[in-house]
Parts: sequence; structure tokens; C-alpha cells
Amino acid sequence: MIWREQKDPYEAVRSCIEMELESEQCVFVRSRGCVLTYLVAENCLNAYQSSVSLLGRHLRHRMKSQGISCAILLDEHIFDLSANQFRSEYDSHLYELMTRVFWSEEKVVSDLKVSEQEQFLEQEKEGFAAIRAAFSQNDKEAAVHSMEALISQAVQKKLNIVLIQELNYRFFYLLQDLLQKAQNTQVSLTTFDWRESTWYMRHEEWEKAVKHQFLMAADCLTTGNVDEKGTASQILSYIKKHFKEPLLAKEVAARFFISPVYVGRVIQQASGETFKQYVNRLKMEEAKQLLSSSDQLVYEIAEELGFKKSSVSVAMKNLREKEQIRVTPEGYIYLTDSGRAIAEMIYERHQLLSRGLMSLGVDEQTATEDACRIEHVISQESFEAIKRHLHMTAEK
Repeated sequence: MIWREQKDPYEAVRSCIEMELESEQCVFVRSRGCVLTYLVAENCLNAYQSSVSLLGRHLRHRMKSQGISCAILLDEHIFDLSANQFRSEYDSHLYELMTRVFWSEEKVVSDLKVSEQEQFLEQEKEGFAAIRAAFSQNDKEAAVHSMEALISQAVQKKLNIVLIQELNYRFFYLLQDLLQKAQNTQVSLTTFDWRESTWYMRHEEWEKAVKHQFLMAADCLTTGNVDEKGTASQILSYIKKHFKEPLLAKEVAARFFISPVYVGRVIQQASGETFKQYVNRLKMEEAKQLLSSSDQLVYEIAEELGFKKSSVSVAMKNLREKEQIRVTPEGYIYLTDSGRAIAEMIYERHQLLSRGLMSLGVDEQTATEDACRIEHVISQESFEAIKRHLHMTAEK
């Protein structure tokens, strides 16, 4: 069971498991959301002292060494293979194991005791009715209080994962109905359904995500807009932290429960660029830094930043044809005199523009980021004029 987003998680997990267990010992059954299921022959335990938990710990260690973060759910039950009975037993056992992982720190779960489904939250209908009533009165505080009370009950009771998912859907349909009636499309809601996701949340992450989505919707329902300043700051911070990874606007939007169009607007207002341009600029700035301060080869930097080899090859070819770089047989890149002259010109522009913006009261981070954009498009005539002005100002 995978609980962290990563590229091609199914392929990575299947490859790891099937490398460890011989083909005659395990059979892949199905993948459903973040859960992959295998039927394993009893004789595969011979190498693990006939211990199911030892097998689980070994598999998890191997996956962790491959950078795969997951939980291993092991069930020694022998299922009735008749279609209807198998599905019923399989689902009940799976949900019980998932519930254990949801509420605990366990990473390998093997001892299973299937419990009866408990009743749903007390006064659950009244809680959702109270939320609807609060929004009808434009009372965000009361709506949030009722939402937190329902979440608190779920935590106290440690509800089965089936009931947690039921709670997720009830929040989803309530908020969706209210937003549609308000004709507000800024918030993009999710059901947090593990059956439709490639990763799994534990209860702390679940609480945080459900509350965040609710607050985003509450802002729209009571003020007509999301908290633009706070949300924009979070979006930009997230992109700056994850720009080395494959990033799409729709994925960032899903994380913050907003539409991709809104993400694009945030980037446009902050940088004057499209989402793709903004991410690529961050990568290029990091590449420049790594080229000047590390011994990494170009292809290593390209791989680290997620550039396609073809894109790097084209860029290197253009620079070589312009005789701005030379590449050694070992793969190291050196600037030619003309290349160094261009690099020094860009560096001078960057330094002067950054200082100039900061002298006007712009904070250092914003000044540096804006200078990175301006330095590539400003004409030499305009730059020299700004340079003269700043020098004259400094002399006064």
C-alpha cells in the first residue's frame, strides 16, 4: 500500500516485489487505487523462518532501499474462492488492515482481527445540517466549528476506513452542492478516495487535508473568494520546493483544492509567466548555480532537474555552434572567451538590478527573482541608463 506520491508507483512496487519473490511463489491479483494485491504461496516463507511478519519487514526494507515509501499488509487467511464470498472476505480483511495503518505508526501489519462495523458518528446528520445552516447565515465560524466536531468524533472513535471514506464523501457532496448553488468554481473538491489515488494518507494527513479543503470552500461560500494572498504564497512556496520533480498545473491545483486556471492566474500575477515558463526558469536558475559551483556533469544536472536529454543536447549544441562553450571528452564544460563575456554581462546585470530593486524597498528574494527575469530581456541601452542612474544616486 503506497502512501507517498511518486512517479510510476505501481511499476516500482511490482518490480521490487517480483524481483524478491519468484514467479511461481506469487501472483499479481489487482491494483485498486493505492493498493496492490498479491496472492503468495506458503512455500515462499521457507526463506523467512516461516514468519509472515519477517517476510513483510524484508519486503519493506527492500522497497525503502529503492526509494519506495509504503506499508505492507499481510493476511494469512485462506479465502473461499467462490466469486461473491471471496470479494466479501477480501474487502473486509483489506479494510481492517488499512484501518490499522490509518490510525497507527505501523508499517508492516500482519496480525488481523476482523471486527464488526461500528455505527457511524453520533449526531452525524445534525452536524451536517448545522454546517448547511451556518453557511446559509454566512457564518463561517459556526460552519468550521461543526466540521471540526465531526472530525473530532471520527478521531476519538478511530472509525473504520470505510466510515472515514463515507465521511469524506458526505463533506464532498455537501460542499459541492453549496458551491454549485453559489456558482463558484474557484475551489476544486476531492473525495480523498484511496480507490482513486496512487497514495494513501494516515489520519494526521487526512485531518489536515479535509480541514484545508473545507476552509478553502468556506472562504468562497462566505466571501466569494479564496484567501488569495495566503493561497498564492503556499502555491509559490510549493512549486519552489518541488520544481525539480515532474510538475503539472493540474497536480498543484489538486493539492490545494483549486482549479488549474486559478494556479495559472497566481503564477501570472506573481511572475508575468505561464506555469511552464515559471517552472522552467526555476530549473534554469538552479542549473546555472550548479554549473558554476559544483563538479557535476551536464547530464547529471539535467537528470537532477528533470530536463529531457534531448533538450539539453539541443541547448549544448547551440552553445557549441556559437563557440560559447567547449566540451571535453570527459564531459566537462568550459566557457570560451565569448561565452564568458556573455556570462559576465548577465551576472553584472543581475547584481546591479537586484541591488537597484532592493534600494527601492523590494525584499531580497523578490528582487533577486525579478532581476533574473529582467536581465534576459532588457536592452543594453536601457541597462546602461539604469546603471548610470544608480551610480549617480549612489554618489549623492
